[in-house]
Amino acid sequence: VEANAESGGPTIRLWQPPVMGERLRTVLPSSDLGAPPVPPGGPFAPPVPDMSPRDYGTLVHRLLELAAETGKVPRDHGLAYDEARAVLENPDLAWIFDGQNAEMALSEAPIIHRTRPGGPNSVEERVTGIIDRLVLRPGRVDVIDYKTNRLGDDPAYRDALIAHYRPQMEAYRAAAAALYPDREVRAWLLFTDALRQGENGLFEIK
Repeated sequence: VEANAESGGPTIRLWQPPVMGERLRTVLPSSDLGAPPVPPGGPFAPPVPDMSPRDYGTLVHRLLELAAETGKVPRDHGLAYDEARAVLENPDLAWIFDGQNAEMALSEAPIIHRTRPGGPNSVEERVTGIIDRLVLRPGRVDVIDYKTNRLGDDPAYRDALIAHYRPQMEAYRAAAAALYPDREVRAWLLFTDALRQGENGLFEIK
């Protein structure tokens, strides 16, 4: 408000503050994917009838975390224990859990990765998540994420699941590469149900 020289009355000037653009976008790789694809024949029955698939997956993840810490799965009965035990006892996966030849091996490793994918003047993205297993070896970093999806016997459905989870693993790989720029970073999906059935459940995301 200021005095008007001609009328002597007040002159009111309106000021419109500039619109602030988006300054930060939070990216949650594991949550932003949405629901996984449905098998061609319809959804599979829950692994355990009285347990939701989410709770079942949480239990298997926890058992594998304990296995990495102690070298064994608790001696108990049930599908989740059998599933975790099949993963731990597979010799091809020993490098993930036993820590041999590793500089460091972590379970449930939290990450925060700040990036501007559109250039220095673009909106900053803050990628946050938890890597199920992070293994550091000389010159190399391996990022492993456990999945308890039922694969069935359809290779095309398996490939669809891998494609569904690829953005999550690429985000984790980028975060690990920023943290360890002098090392090769490789990302893997570990489908625990395939191991229980005696199949290869480890797939590299390239």
